[in-house]
Amino acid sequence: MFSGDLPRQDQSLTKALDDAAAARLLRAARDDERLLARVTVEMLLRTGLRISEGVMLLFRVKRR
Repeated sequence: MFSGDLPRQDQSLTKALDDAAAARLLRAARDDERLLARVTVEMLLRTGLRISEGVMLLFRVKRR
């Protein structure tokens, strides 16, 4: 694989939320009336799971 094979990114991706952004996300989730949305955001923020890991976990739980 060569560096030219991959698409270029103009800006680097955010690795993690800062404290203020995490607090805003948590407040927004708590105001959401959908239980799954609240639980998902809480789980991701409290455990440090990546979104893809959280989605796979929730998908496995819902299939059972």
